[in-house]
Amino acid sequence: MRLLRRTFAVLVPIAVGLSAFVVYLLTLLPSVGWGDIARFQYVARIWGVPHRFGYPLYIALSRLFGFLPLGDLAYRINLMSAVFAALAVVCLIGSGTDRRHWRWLGVAAAGAAFSISAYASFSSSSPMGLANCWWTGRNAFSTS
Repeated sequence: MRLLRRTFAVLVPIAVGLSAFVVYLLTLLPSVGWGDIARFQYVARIWGVPHRFGYPLYIALSRLFGFLPLGDLAYRINLMSAVFAALAVVCLIGSGTDRRHWRWLGVAAAGAAFSISAYASFSSSSPMGLANCWWTGRNAFSTS
């Protein structure tokens, strides 16, 4: 029984994260967006500054994703947002302090993954996926 619980405690975050990634991938913006989306898609190519805040980690990582041999540059940057959003869902489940309630954490993470505001920013290039991945990962793996 104990082994079964541990197995499910590992499989639930992976399953929820993969399902979120598949949905994000199927509904990903296929090419160049508009407004800020287009700015975040383009700025990695020129090492530019999209806003006054700069988003240096996002720009550096989008530059790396820009080298992937998939689609055009805009699609690759959108894909990066989907990857980090799916990782944020996995880390959200891992950030629960009481590991006995991993089932409810999985349901909460799935609800967060498919909420309207999260889904709108994760299906195109936005630094919100990376920010959510950073903070949930920080909470999931902190020792304090």
